[in-house]
Amino acid sequence: MLKRILKAFSLTVMLLFAGHLAAAAPANQAQRSAANPLITEMTMVETAVRDTVSAIAQGDTGRVAKSIESLREPMQKAQQALQAGAVSLPKNGDRLDEFQRSYDSFHAQVEALGRAGNRNNIEAVLMITKQLLESCVTCHRTFRK
Repeated sequence: MLKRILKAFSLTVMLLFAGHLAAAAPANQAQRSAANPLITEMTMVETAVRDTVSAIAQGDTGRVAKSIESLREPMQKAQQALQAGAVSLPKNGDRLDEFQRSYDSFHAQVEALGRAGNRNNIEAVLMITKQLLESCVTCHRTFRK
């Protein structure tokens, strides 16, 4: 079981690195973040993912749940902005419906990760973290320049 956990963790770290490269912030990130609740949320998601990977390495699933809880308010603000039509996508902006479906699925996974952390279910935490990271990379390739 330990081998399986270490293998999953290694994959998670690799995906985190790939996601970080795909999400490298532009120079005007602070301006974009202030004007766009989606950017604000995704910046906080990046921090939560880093905290999650660190918590997994330390076997601290409670910290995973706490990190996910910190995303609740920015997620709500970004969702409201999307519903109000106040968010535009830098790439493939005509596919906003597809983005919304991916975004909703992403949030369902984030909620599942928080629940797994609360239940101290390391296997589920690893699996969901891997899925989340894969969805980050896919979304950034599709909707981010």
